[in-house]
Amino acid sequence: MFTLNSSTKLIIPDPNKMQIAAFKALWDKDKTNDKKYALENLSYIYYICDFKSPYVNAYPSGELEKRVQKEFITKKGWKEDKYIKAAISKYKELQETKTLKLFQAAERAVDNLIKYFDEVKLEDIGDERKHEIAGKVMTNLSKVAPLATALEEARKKVEKELNIKESAIRGKGTLRSRELPKNRR
Repeated sequence: MFTLNSSTKLIIPDPNKMQIAAFKALWDKDKTNDKKYALENLSYIYYICDFKSPYVNAYPSGELEKRVQKEFITKKGWKEDKYIKAAISKYKELQETKTLKLFQAAERAVDNLIKYFDEVKLEDIGDERKHEIAGKVMTNLSKVAPLATALEEARKKVEKELNIKESAIRGKGTLRSRELPKNRR
């Protein structure tokens, strides 16, 4: 939903999206000339919310916010305030599709499966149940590769859907690279 500046890794404000009340409130709240804090806050929101964010895919909730804050927020004593929480909520709402919701549910299920595999300790199980539990673990392990493939295919479908949603214009057309402003090509 936002475009990133490849050198600073902060977002490039899109005038159309900055008219959305939650994002405009963050922008207007920053009284600095360079809007440094607004850009940091909007970048923070992008990195913790956007499906394509490398952080979202790498860290669990809780750790995600701390890592992104440490990397992008320079203001001392910074905390998520009501403006940031509102912008996070709006960002998630604008990005959400049924396919994305389904994909996120599948990712949570995979996280639970990972937790299960991490917690299974055959040495702690009595001999009478060890064979049964080992069989269940092996059955589940045999399904991991197809599950990973299916999850990757679902990820690609969500990315494609989000790209279509972002590039939609009047008349159901699509913006081509020459139609974008020069700073977004």
